[in-house]
Amino acid sequence: MGVAYSNIQNFEKAIEAYDFAIAIDEMYSSAYFNKANALANIGKYDQAIDVYRETFLYENPEAITYYYIGECFENLKKYDAAEINYRKAIELKNDFIDAWLGLGISRDELGDSESAINNIMYNGDTSQAKPYFDKALSFLPTKKNKLIMSPDRQALVLYKIAETYVKSEKPNLPEAISLLERAKSIIKDPNPKNAGKDLVKVPELYLVIGDYYIYGLNDGSNAIENYKKAQALDPTSSKAKLRIGQLWVRARNYNDALLYYKEALNIDSTFAPAYRELGDLYALARQYDNAIANYKKFLSLSGDNISAKIRYASALINAKDYEEAIIDINQILMVDSTHNDLNRALGYSYYETGKFDKSLIYIQKFLKNAKPEKIRADDYVYCGRAYAKLKNDSLAAANLYIAFQMDTTKTDLLSEIALSYSKLKKYDEGISFFEKKIAMPIKFILQG
Repeated sequence: MGVAYSNIQNFEKAIEAYDFAIAIDEMYSSAYFNKANALANIGKYDQAIDVYRETFLYENPEAITYYYIGECFENLKKYDAAEINYRKAIELKNDFIDAWLGLGISRDELGDSESAINNIMYNGDTSQAKPYFDKALSFLPTKKNKLIMSPDRQALVLYKIAETYVKSEKPNLPEAISLLERAKSIIKDPNPKNAGKDLVKVPELYLVIGDYYIYGLNDGSNAIENYKKAQALDPTSSKAKLRIGQLWVRARNYNDALLYYKEALNIDSTFAPAYRELGDLYALARQYDNAIANYKKFLSLSGDNISAKIRYASALINAKDYEEAIIDINQILMVDSTHNDLNRALGYSYYETGKFDKSLIYIQKFLKNAKPEKIRADDYVYCGRAYAKLKNDSLAAANLYIAFQMDTTKTDLLSEIALSYSKLKKYDEGISFFEKKIAMPIKFILQG
């Protein structure tokens, strides 16, 4: 029954069926594996990882299981863990093309973080991923190796690599278009009577070609042309509509973007990314209630993943719903404490709810762990004001002055610094800051 439900994409019912099978025979490893697949399909990646690992209790680990665990970690943006599992898959099956692809993508996505495997620093350069992609490409059919693989499968390998080259922090556009043209030639019908037609439908290829044009060349016209071709090849998919909506956001044509996101949901009302993009769009328009509603829907469809929760928390803060933001952020930090920006968000939110001692703890934690370029004047503003509320006027003045040095348009801070010195009975220093405020150019005073 579980397989039947999965085949019609009713994954919730499939999970129930697999649970029933496991209750009858707790050593039924296939039921664990299929349940994990169903969980991954509805975006519950953390749960899926746990269930995949349960299969190891009842059978020897298989390459495909490690691969799927790696894929779940990749979707959770935990690329170090993804890399570890892709490598384990390759150890068991060296010609596992998808694992080599995943390994290359993980190496690229790790950016400037440290590799858990090699202890080498990377900087988002696709040259670091290329050896793994080249290995994947070596398993494609050639006249020499005489391997057999369907055209659509070959195209998938090529466009997945090209997609990484396009969207990397350091794109490799010549390599990307070379791979995309190669993919197009593989699926092209060789019959002269069918010139311009494809042997098989590969709509995702044209989505990536569209991405190449917009992200690589900033060519919206050719991007839309390819997105529309992808839509024509698969009218039941919402992906092309979403891409066109994103393109209109880039062009600041928000009304057309809104229409395309809604069209994507008309095709598939369970298409989670459209709710995420709608949330972003409404947040941009400062319609925070609509943003929150769409982020909530995205969360319900995407399995409460971390990136979704962070977007939701951001919308709550923008809507000044600080109490709810605090609850959401603390839930995230319980399972993943690697996002330092969340310490800043908690610091701000605790301040706005009058919990100044907690505000200080998290703002200081943020400042301690942040790279200098990530620190904003407002971070020291909140820090200084929290100290002031806790009657530590010396540190209040010091932090508020740092904030003013970072952004001299914040002239109201001069008055706050002066007040702190006055409370310390350091009247000369207080007067000097009041005089600085008075001496500021009028335009700054008006902005202060």
